[in-house]
Amino acid sequence: MAASSESEHKRAISVNHRSESTISTFLASALSVGIFFFTPDLFTKLFSNVVGFIDGTYFYCQKSERFEIQRKTWSEQKKRNLVKVMGIQFANGTWFDLIGPFYADGDHNDASIWNYIVAEDIGNVHDIFDEETDEFLGDRGFRDVDDERFTVRIPFSLNKNQVQLSTENANATRKITKLRNCIERGFARLKQWKIINATIDTNLISKLGSLLRILGAIDNKYFEPLFMTTDIDQQNIDFIKHREVVPNALENFDEIIDLIPKLTLNTIRNYGLGEYALKLAIPYLQHASSLSIKTHKSKQYSSVIKIEDINSYCSCKSGARSVGTCAHVIAALYWFYANLNGITIPTYNVKSIALEQNITNLQSFNRRRREQKLNNDEIMISDVTDNEDENYLCDTEHF
Repeated sequence: MAASSESEHKRAISVNHRSESTISTFLASALSVGIFFFTPDLFTKLFSNVVGFIDGTYFYCQKSERFEIQRKTWSEQKKRNLVKVMGIQFANGTWFDLIGPFYADGDHNDASIWNYIVAEDIGNVHDIFDEETDEFLGDRGFRDVDDERFTVRIPFSLNKNQVQLSTENANATRKITKLRNCIERGFARLKQWKIINATIDTNLISKLGSLLRILGAIDNKYFEPLFMTTDIDQQNIDFIKHREVVPNALENFDEIIDLIPKLTLNTIRNYGLGEYALKLAIPYLQHASSLSIKTHKSKQYSSVIKIEDINSYCSCKSGARSVGTCAHVIAALYWFYANLNGITIPTYNVKSIALEQNITNLQSFNRRRREQKLNNDEIMISDVTDNEDENYLCDTEHF
C-alpha cells in the first residue's frame, strides 16, 4: 500500500474473503465480479495510509413490547427508539460492508461498535485491510477507539479552556472533513429506499443487516460512484500541501493591510475548497446585523482578510486554519465580490418570511414575564424590608 498510483492501490474482493454466514450471497457475488476498489490520488497524496471511511448511522424503529429492548433502543440524543448500523467504505466511496443492527444506548456508541468489529473480525475486515498500516477517516465519535488497532483519523476538538484550534489542527481537521463526506452521502442515498426510510417494523429489524448489505451491493453495482476524480484534484492537492505548512500571519493583526479586492466567484470557491461555504455566504450576510471590512457580526466573529493570494483569519473555532477558510470569511469575501460587481445581496425569500410570520414566537412574551416576575420579586423584597423596619421602630418605642 506504499505506492501512490491508483493502479497500485486496487483491491479486489473475492467470494472466498466472505463467507455466506457473514454476508448475503447476493452481496458476495455482486462485490466479487470484476469490481476493484482503489484509493484515489487525492487521498494517497494527503493521507498516504488512508484506505476508507467508517461511520455509524441510525434507523428509527418501532417500540418493542419488551421493556429491556425499549430501554436499549432508546436514544437520549434523538429522543426516539432506534437501532444503529456501522458503515465501512473504501476511499473511492464503494461500500465494503454495513454491519448491524446494534442497540442505541450508551454501551453502543460508534467507538465501542468499531472496537467490537475489529476485535471480533466482524465482516472479515482483517482479510482486506492491514491493521498495521491501513487508516480510516471518521468523525469525533471515534475518539475513544483502541489505539493499538486500526488508526482512525478524526477532526480535532477543543481542549478545556481552549477557544480556538491551532492552525495545524484546524488544517488537519479541514482535510478530514473535505474527504470524508462520501460516507455521509452514501448513507443519505441508502435511506432513499422506501423500505428503510421510515420507522422500521419490529419484525424487520432481525433482517436489517442483510437488507442493508443487499442495498449496498446494488449501490456499488448500479449507481453513480460516490467519489469521482475531477480535473481540479491535482490543483486541490497542490493548494492544500502548500497552504498547510503556511502559518497564519494574520492571527495577531489588528488591522487590514494590502487590500487589493480583485475577486471572482471561482477564486472564492477555490479558496473555500468547494461549494459548501460559498452556499452559506448569502444566509450569513442576510443574518448579519452589520458588516464592516474588518468585522462580520452575524456571530460576533472578527475576520481579518489580506487579499493578494488571499490570506484570512477569523476568531471562530476553525478560523486560524490556512487550508481553506471558514464560512464567515467566505461571506465577507462574497460581500466584497458583490459590492465590486454591483450585485445586490438578496433579502430573505417569501417562503422564509411566511414561515416567520406564521409561527408563533414566544421570545418577547417570555421576556416580559421574566421582567414582570423580577419586578414583583423586587416589590415583595421592598415590602418585607419596610415591615421589618416598622417592627423594629415599634419595638424601640416600646422599650
